Amino acid sequence: MEPWLDNNNRYLEASLQWLRLRLQKFVPPETQLTSNPPQPRLPVIAASNSSWKGFSRWMRASATPVKGVRLLPEGKPSSLDEQIADAAAKREAAAKMDPPPALLLLANRFGLSSFERDTLLLCAALEFDPSLAPLCGLAQGGQSRSYPTFSLALSVLDEPRWDVLSAHRPLRYARLIDINQPASVPLTASPLRADERIVNYLKGLNVIDDRLVTILQPLGMGAATAANSGVGASTTTRIDWRCWGKAFSNAISRCRQGSCAEIRVFMSVLMAKWRKA
Repeated sequence: MEPWLDNNNRYLEASLQWLRLRLQKFVPPETQLTSNPPQPRLPVIAASNSSWKGFSRWMRASATPVKGVRLLPEGKPSSLDEQIADAAAKREAAAKMDPPPALLLLANRFGLSSFERDTLLLCAALEFDPSLAPLCGLAQGGQSRSYPTFSLALSVLDEPRWDVLSAHRPLRYARLIDINQPASVPLTASPLRADERIVNYLKGLNVIDDRLVTILQPLGMGAATAANSGVGASTTTRIDWRCWGKAFSNAISRCRQGSCAEIRVFMSVLMAKWRKA
């Protein structure tokens, strides 16, 4: 497990570097910070004519140019496009692991396109590297928009597809991402974030969703509990169904608030449990 986690972390690191360069490409040049701050002016010291003449003769004598010898040719810095291509190649090389990285496993399981996969990476990237937030703001024209959006993904990522906004596509249907859409704000400009369960999975932490803890339990737990407590199987089953009833009540309450994802999960798990019963 440890080698896979190390390889998965290397893939995430390469993917984040590639994403950082993609964002930098869309930052307007006028918003780039200058690396050479203005130098302070030194005070001028007055000097006498005699001392100035002597200093001038010394400057002329020492002003003989010295011909330098170049040991190596001057290097040409690589362009941003070349850096992006190099980062993409390193990302593809890091993806050649067995089993594949968590992001690729998730993309295969949900049938994500390459653009949807990278959109999910963009939504989760700020959890792994918060320093990407200013780049998101600069790429969208203002530091106040330092968060991922569909508009940013369509502009920055390769092979953009409009159907990524569809409620029937996996990113929204399976609630892999959360959308915070205030009133009068377009969907394309609304802040996006990856679901907490998805962020943990991409990092290699594969645990049960805390929203399902009340309705799921490990296999064999009921029998072990009954044997240790001395109560019959029917009592253990009844306690289990009480937990289901509480979970169903919570899911109904959430659905009334506009989030029906838990109802769908609840019913699918309930049907699977009923078929096995």
